[in-house]
Amino acid sequence: MHRILFLSVWAVCVVGSAGCDKLSLPQPNQAQGAGRSRRTPVANHSDRTVTGGYQSLLPVRHDWKDFAPGTITYDWNYAASAGSLSEAAQRWQEYLREHSEIQDGFSKHFYTAAQIELMRVYYLMGQPAKGDAVMREFDLSTLERKR
Repeated sequence: MHRILFLSVWAVCVVGSAGCDKLSLPQPNQAQGAGRSRRTPVANHSDRTVTGGYQSLLPVRHDWKDFAPGTITYDWNYAASAGSLSEAAQRWQEYLREHSEIQDGFSKHFYTAAQIELMRVYYLMGQPAKGDAVMREFDLSTLERKR
């Protein structure tokens, strides 16, 4: 049984490889994207660091001002609509301070997103030590582990 399986796989490989030397495959220097330099995400957003502009990763709701100030949705969108990195850092810190009490999955989602945004703002501002400090504060209690 094993011999028949081995011989059939070997035959497919031999027959399938015939003529492969005649294929016109791209050479390593002809590969798509050759000659381009790789840039890190920080380098892609370096114009934000220079100009101080800020845009959150998640889109800001168009109707966020319809919510009451002090609510999770209003405060999150208020922080996400900051115009500069320093303003965004202040707003995200305020959000995390005001909404530190996690009541349900909804509030945990927004709190975690705010932590990620604050961490991202610190990295974009060139303050990786502060970003790392925010990362160490993540609550990983709801993650499931594979057994």
